[in-house]
Amino acid sequence: DRCVVVFGLPEEDGDEDVVDNVGTLLNEAVSPRSFDRKSYSCHRIGKQRSDIVRPVRVCFSDRMSANTVLCSKGNLKTSERFKKVFISPDRTPAEREERRKLVLALKDKINTEPHMFHYLKDGKVCSREHLPRHKAHGQLDDSQSDVSLEY
Repeated sequence: DRCVVVFGLPEEDGDEDVVDNVGTLLNEAVSPRSFDRKSYSCHRIGKQRSDIVRPVRVCFSDRMSANTVLCSKGNLKTSERFKKVFISPDRTPAEREERRKLVLALKDKINTEPHMFHYLKDGKVCSREHLPRHKAHGQLDDSQSDVSLEY
């Protein structure tokens, strides 16, 4: 509950200061709040390899900080430096397996029904028609509704 996992944070050769790199990431994602280096601990997960960037597990001193980061992770999309970095909750092995199954089901739906828009919501694969944008205001057409498919 107090931990998140950061994927895609570039790994530096040699003596990497992962705590400082994560601090920069967190402060950009959750601006204007800043995180003190003492409010979290972090480490890379797995053995270092040249062909893969290892994820970083970040553990906060309280659950509220982790929730703040998870709620603010969308801000990274607009960051030039961190736009390819993703933050997710730290999951148990059973939760990771369930998530993996959901993602596979999502990919299958995308391949079998490419004309539809598919996404994950509340542990389900959901589908809807692609919504046209109103040209004048960039608003979505409200006449379309979500269709949930349980897997």
